[in-house]
Amino acid sequence: MGRTILDSFVEGILSPWIEFVFSLYISSISLAIKVIEHVKDAMMKSLSGQPIPTLNIPDLSQYFSLVLTLTSIIDLIRNLTVGYFFPSNIIAHIVGEVATIILFGSLIQKIMPSVIFSLIPSITMMIMGIILRAYVEGKVKIHIYLYY
Repeated sequence: MGRTILDSFVEGILSPWIEFVFSLYISSISLAIKVIEHVKDAMMKSLSGQPIPTLNIPDLSQYFSLVLTLTSIIDLIRNLTVGYFFPSNIIAHIVGEVATIILFGSLIQKIMPSVIFSLIPSITMMIMGIILRAYVEGKVKIHIYLYY
């Protein structure tokens, strides 16, 4: 009951990127909804002769901080659930995920150095997810071996 080394490594490499894109998508939708609500309120106020308020859109660093936080939460949940229900090769998964975290962290730090303070807690939470997954998978495999 487990997956191959290649499956585990590929999951470790691809999953954080998919989670990041998913977090970008969720954040973009929430930002678009905020803008639409503001435009609707501004139109109503302009029709009644009141001054139109300014839109407080977060700057790009706040937006990426939100995306990184959301990514790390999704990663933690995925590591715990997938690690429990579909145990993988722990070492291969850890190597793949750590390689992605290093690449991901260095890429974001080079593109947007102002996000470094939210990158550190996000990476810490992702590493905590890896450790918890390794613990959960180890317990599941021991339980499976003892049961059969």
